[in-house]
Amino acid sequence: MQSVSHARRSFVRHREFKSPGRENEHFFLVDAHPNQTFEQQLDHMEAEYESALSRLHLSSDSVVYRRFFLSDAANQIEILKKSHLLNDPDDQVRAAISIIQQPPVRSSKVAMMAYHIDSVKGMEKIPAGPYSLLVKRNGTSQLWFTNMQESEMTEELARSSYRQTDALFQSLIEQLAVHRATLKDNTIRTWVYVRDVDRNYKGMVDRRRELFAEHGLNSQTHFISSTGIEGCTASPHVLVTMDALSLLGVQSRQIRFLHAPQNLCNTIRYNVTFERGTMVSYRDRAHLYISGTASIDKDGHVVHEGDVLRQTARTLDNIRALLADGGAKLDDMMYWIVYVRDFSDAHAVGDYLDTLPEKVPYLLLHAPVCRPQWLVEIEGQAIIPLKSADLPEF
Repeated sequence: MQSVSHARRSFVRHREFKSPGRENEHFFLVDAHPNQTFEQQLDHMEAEYESALSRLHLSSDSVVYRRFFLSDAANQIEILKKSHLLNDPDDQVRAAISIIQQPPVRSSKVAMMAYHIDSVKGMEKIPAGPYSLLVKRNGTSQLWFTNMQESEMTEELARSSYRQTDALFQSLIEQLAVHRATLKDNTIRTWVYVRDVDRNYKGMVDRRRELFAEHGLNSQTHFISSTGIEGCTASPHVLVTMDALSLLGVQSRQIRFLHAPQNLCNTIRYNVTFERGTMVSYRDRAHLYISGTASIDKDGHVVHEGDVLRQTARTLDNIRALLADGGAKLDDMMYWIVYVRDFSDAHAVGDYLDTLPEKVPYLLLHAPVCRPQWLVEIEGQAIIPLKSADLPEF
């Protein structure tokens, strides 16, 4: 049982978690070739991705989730929808698809993250609603929600991130109820994308905090691991959009929340409501979901204002501390998504990450963080082996 990293080859980075005789998990980060049209970059990315799947003897239908990062959603999204990466012509390959405008910074117009499960006993993927895909497997089923956004936009809604956040979470709660699931007991991870984050983040945070309290999520129980970051769709009226992962059949004893109080405080200290990290344990492995993490200290203050490289180092120290609380280390990360506020800082951050002994695959995106003083934010997922015969299978 091991985690294996594949060195960077061309435009595809891949890392996998292997469990002999059980389910293997694969993570791909794919860049496009620079200096091409969007259509050419898509074709190139698809060819590189399919080549990687072929080398790994991995079926296309093992895909569970794909997230596309675009440089200009308004002009690119309709072209993307025609790609085989979104629409299998034979309708044999289904995946939860997320599309967000967060420009890749390494000279391409599009990048992709893909998650695959090489399932021993097979899995069934069932569209479960306008924004959701149910992945039924022998173990815990995954319910993915992607591209959640208000579809019936009124003039009042178009001006309010507060009201749009309410609509998204109410929709999520209603769809969970169909599966006899709840926000509190089953939702493990959210990604909340906010257009013009400096202006609209507060409205999202305020309504989320209130709604969580209404549903039993508070400082005495728990919150949900999350990233709240700049990101938008093609519509200028959509101020908030969301992806979420919920687990059906998960038991409370499988879940614990990650803390590192010597490094960074709980988010409620500055009136925000998300967990720093969540660990979900299974019979042979544990998943550690690391929320969007920045250069913050135990008192909630920004550390190293104005110095992006020192902020990157501090951010990684914070992630190391969170992982350690779950018995993991930085090299157990399957990937990093790295957000930079200032496009001009991107290459310096990338060069710094390339010097680290832990060769974790990463994507570098232009997306301002929720506080202007934070210049970089990093999120990701780790997987570690376990031997816990009393826990459910993955």
